[in-house]
Amino acid sequence: MGDPGRPAERGVRPARLVLLAYCVFVVYGSFFPFNFTTDPALIGAQASKIVLHLFDVGGKRAFSIPDLASNVLLGLPVGLLLVAGRMVGGSLPARLAGVALLEAMFAAAVEAGQVFTPGRTASAVDAGAQVAGALAGAVAGLVLLGARSEALGRRVAGIMRRSPGIILVAVIALALAAESLYPYAVTLDVSTGWGNLKRGQWAPLASFTRHFWGDLVVERGLSYAALAVAARSALRPAASGRAGAWIWLLASGLAVGLEGATLLVVGRSPNLDHVILGSAGALLGAVVVEPLARAGWVRAHAPALLIVAAASLLIYEELTPFDFVLSPGTLQAKLRRVDWIPLGAYFFASSQGALFDLGKKALLGGFLGAALGAGGRRAPWAWTLGLGVLLEAAQLLELSHVPSTTDALTLAAGAAAGAALLARYRQRPAALPAHAHPVSD
Repeated sequence: MGDPGRPAERGVRPARLVLLAYCVFVVYGSFFPFNFTTDPALIGAQASKIVLHLFDVGGKRAFSIPDLASNVLLGLPVGLLLVAGRMVGGSLPARLAGVALLEAMFAAAVEAGQVFTPGRTASAVDAGAQVAGALAGAVAGLVLLGARSEALGRRVAGIMRRSPGIILVAVIALALAAESLYPYAVTLDVSTGWGNLKRGQWAPLASFTRHFWGDLVVERGLSYAALAVAARSALRPAASGRAGAWIWLLASGLAVGLEGATLLVVGRSPNLDHVILGSAGALLGAVVVEPLARAGWVRAHAPALLIVAAASLLIYEELTPFDFVLSPGTLQAKLRRVDWIPLGAYFFASSQGALFDLGKKALLGGFLGAALGAGGRRAPWAWTLGLGVLLEAAQLLELSHVPSTTDALTLAAGAAAGAALLARYRQRPAALPAHAHPVSD
């Protein structure tokens, strides 16, 4: 019998819960907006359109490559979580067969249900692609959960426990990359890269004449300042007197690298102002803000200041550019446009735009949830949900925002995840000594 205290055993239940939530998400997205029908004529018409073959009788492809790829990606988490949750057999063949069978049953049920949903097209090809993705996810899970990877994971976890700022550095760097490289349409076409280079913004500070200056300062300058502060925190106590200069140079290099990478992204082009603001923000964080954070009065009120900072960032991002209009007509028009159905607006948006917006909201909520948890506040998700509802209500008076229940729920979910991750991190050092030094014979 396995030891329930081992990391491998502790990860089983969370993996199963995540799998359940993911399956609910897939079902929700597959049947939105839930316009089911019981009309035999419509059902028959839907059944006649079921895609059963990769190519039609004329040899024409009956599927789209992006759709096929998206279904493969849709199945990946299922296979990974089935293996992580130990819901399939013990041997390799049994695990792969179990993953294929369970995913085939789930995908077939979803595709069959789409016969009763006008506007959807059931496809055996989609189900097969999801099974292939699940098998790939299962293989990835077996590799990631192997003995060597577990040892490496424990080593990485130990480093992160000793220097928790590394986690924040990675999160901020990934967020900056996600912002810079959106919409992620990467290309190696030389003409596209040359066109992006020619369309680049090379005049210093010219962006301030075309964009709202507050967004530039917050999303570029303050983000790099936070990156530098997190980096200094991660290096302490090993940081030397030159650490601030090195952090500034590396953060500036990141800003240059991300702007250079936009040459390979369709629809983006380099902007010199982003480099200037990023470098200035990193200098501010490494030389001014981080030493100031070590002051006695700041350390004494650090939890409250962290909550204020996270909440202020969330409020800013939700309400910028602050184009309020106090008009009864505007209020009535906005009330008619409120997105009441969770994830409703994402159904009509591009996948890149939906994922970017969802990730941004979850990240903002996660920062606030972690800050509230660090400050000892109970139920951080409830505080964040309340703030999110107030902010969405305030958007009724703005021209550039559409209030959405999805945003409030996403912020709350992010806060719950952020607080949970913080609590889990705090518990790890206490549990570590029991397994850190096993007794040898």
